[in-house]
Amino acid sequence: MNRCTICAHRERAAIEQSLVLGWTQKATGKRFKVSRSALSRHVRGHHTELQELRRKKAGLERQVAER
Repeated sequence: MNRCTICAHRERAAIEQSLVLGWTQKATGKRFKVSRSALSRHVRGHHTELQELRRKKAGLERQVAER
């Protein structure tokens, strides 16, 4: 079974964080030297997990803004 190159990347957490923070796949790929197609496959494969992280981020931002 082939493992996703992003999942196997030593900076996976930072790559995912950049995507959750709203970086484009192009900018993320350039920074971490990975292809946009690999990022696209990763996002499609882990869409639900990344969406949940984005929702949590948005919720935290709302809480901070309400203070």
